[in-house]
Amino acid sequence: PAAIAIPPDIFEFSATAGTRYRIVIDGYRSGTTPANGVTFLHWALEPAANDDFSSAQTISGSHGTVTACNAFSTIEVGEPGHGGDQGGRSIWHRWEAPISGVATIDLAGSSFDTLLAVYRAGEAITLNQLTLIAQNDDWFDGFNLNFHSRVEFVATAGVTYLIAVDGANDGTSYISDGWLVMNYKLS
Repeated sequence: PAAIAIPPDIFEFSATAGTRYRIVIDGYRSGTTPANGVTFLHWALEPAANDDFSSAQTISGSHGTVTACNAFSTIEVGEPGHGGDQGGRSIWHRWEAPISGVATIDLAGSSFDTLLAVYRAGEAITLNQLTLIAQNDDWFDGFNLNFHSRVEFVATAGVTYLIAVDGANDGTSYISDGWLVMNYKLS
């Protein structure tokens, strides 16, 4: 099948069950200098299991790192735009704060332009019952604007928070997706 290139270096194609595919990765050569560096290959055949709000992946503890892929994920009817952007490839995490303190969540290390929002779950059973706590699109670290999102908020022990990660939407037909790295800590 023909591959369709989607920037940055993401390809989608219709795969046939039982067919072997070979994937070649190469670098761009400028003049006589070959490209070099580390290459990562991430692939998915279907949306992430935590594509929907109701199937949020539970994370726990006062700190950790979660990796995932949001390729093929979707947004649900009535889902808010996270980070002030309409997005289109959200995945969800559920976290109960073990102690009270300042929670920091960042998406540094992700392979795409991310969106991030944290909601207080409370008794929420539908998307329109969520209370927005914090959100971010592009994080400015004091020196550089980067496309990985970051939020800080005061977390309360025993309260459940829903964390939505999405890909930025450029307003045309391109929605960022790829490999996600989500770091969280509570101090």
